Amino acid sequence: MPEVKRDNGVIYRKNLDQLHRFVSWFARTLHLSHEQVLILLLNFVILILGHLTYLGTIPFRNSISDNYFTQKRNLVNTLFVKKGWGWTIVVYVLTFLHNSKRQRKDLRQSLVRVSLVTASWYLVTQWFFGMSIIDRIFTLSGGQCVVEEVSTLVSSSMHCRRIKGEWTGGFDPSGHVFLLNTSMCLLLFEIIYSGELTRWDWPTVALCGLWEWMFYMTCIHFHNLVEKLFGYALSVGSISIVYGLVT
Repeated sequence: MPEVKRDNGVIYRKNLDQLHRFVSWFARTLHLSHEQVLILLLNFVILILGHLTYLGTIPFRNSISDNYFTQKRNLVNTLFVKKGWGWTIVVYVLTFLHNSKRQRKDLRQSLVRVSLVTASWYLVTQWFFGMSIIDRIFTLSGGQCVVEEVSTLVSSSMHCRRIKGEWTGGFDPSGHVFLLNTSMCLLLFEIIYSGELTRWDWPTVALCGLWEWMFYMTCIHFHNLVEKLFGYALSVGSISIVYGLVT
């Protein structure tokens, strides 16, 4: 039987065409640009890569579980990630104030988008008529705050940490995944809308690089896969609604 020769170039072009059709469909569905969809897909790939890294290092967890980035008090986490939305807004304002080439209407729409995304961040991670959305999901699924083996009712995960308790027992959507993905998308989407990369955008690129690294670390060391995917889905939903409506 004659050997069938495979044309790798044809296969590559076929796969690339399928990817392009998928991105186009995704962009139409979410009312986003191709570039914006690619940013979302990149972070999804990083999330899966982080989880695969976790699975691949399970036999060595005892030796790597206590590294710098698994410590919640590490400098990057306490100085940057825990204040992540503040840093995101500071960098956005820095870029916004020096982007004089954009028309007033574009700048106004940019402010509306950032305000709406900030509102979604606040509702998901900080407050939603009491507990945040993430904390409500956790407690409704059976989660509770445990302080020295005694369960207690608290108002939020932040309160639980303040009294040195452990937030345990329920479904815990990843707030870090939500925060970092939302922050990166907000900053990079606004660069796309500006239409050019200026010297004032480099702080944005640098901060997004840091956020991407911490996103990867989070996906390796914290939460199970479903909790990470849920945090990512909340972020994509928030970003897509805002950027699909306010263009």
